[in-house]
Amino acid sequence: MTRPATEPKPADATPVDAIDLRREYEAVDIASVLGQLDQLDKDIANLTGPAARAQAYAIEMITQRYEEAQTAVVNAKKINVILSPDAVMYAPDAINVTPAITAELDRIAPTVSTAAPANWQPTRQTVALQQQLQQLAQLRAQYARQQGAAAPAGAPAAAGAKPATKPQPQGR
Repeated sequence: MTRPATEPKPADATPVDAIDLRREYEAVDIASVLGQLDQLDKDIANLTGPAARAQAYAIEMITQRYEEAQTAVVNAKKINVILSPDAVMYAPDAINVTPAITAELDRIAPTVSTAAPANWQPTRQTVALQQQLQQLAQLRAQYARQQGAAAPAGAPAAAGAKPATKPQPQGR
């Protein structure tokens, strides 16, 4: 509690006492703020926990059907080898089977449940995949903010516009 400006200071108060009181007040204030931040973090975790659990369960249900979808695409297109994108330096878009696998997943599992059984725990693979998806979403949001900041004033971004891609290197 602060004293009104009209109230006289005690005769025995020294500048050192005032500094000590200020430090004590700041320490109590910082501790109070840290306690409030901890409580807010707990509240956020309590509010987002059920949604994160439902998302993880849905991811796991989809990944359980992935191999089935991939096999169907491989058989339909008579593919002999599938390489991960990071193993290929260049490939034309025509050999990208990701859209075909996505379409097959949509066909065989158009919806998945988000209601996880009470005793269900996500696998490590599911947790890792969920974290990767969250990181991708954050990167996309950051990229969108950067593109919005780079756009000239008064020029709205085109809806659904894809960013320009760099040409891929073509051999040596």
